[in-house]
Amino acid sequence: MRYRRVFIPGASYFFTLATYERSPIFSDPTAIDLYRRAVYRVQTAWPFTLEAQVILPDRVHLLCTLPEGDTDYPTRVRLIKAAFTRSFLGHRERPGERSGSRVARGEQAVWQRRRKVAIEWGTWRSGRSGGASGSVTGASTPASL
Repeated sequence: MRYRRVFIPGASYFFTLATYERSPIFSDPTAIDLYRRAVYRVQTAWPFTLEAQVILPDRVHLLCTLPEGDTDYPTRVRLIKAAFTRSFLGHRERPGERSGSRVARGEQAVWQRRRKVAIEWGTWRSGRSGGASGSVTGASTPASL
């Protein structure tokens, strides 16, 4: 089954951003602060409403609503992850181990690659796949929340 993204202008989207190999990087209060600053910087440049977020030791869950007429959630997720990665690696004493494929793609060992999510007869199923990190696991219009 092919990976498909849902693009609904002004919709609310739920994301799960998992750390590489489920590393508990967010058990460090400094990492949480760096992540929150990254979200704020992106939110200032690319407006969205952060409806809710849960920061767990090895992942972050976000519920974001985009402005009316806007569907560009992939850029926001990419920028949040990039801003956090740069600041996190700047505060880290030693870099994490990276596989050959991560080195070839210029990826750091901070975020898990994307997990595919598909709709199959009205239920959500997820499976692992290569590619960029972050996954859209659902979308709904603000009126239906």
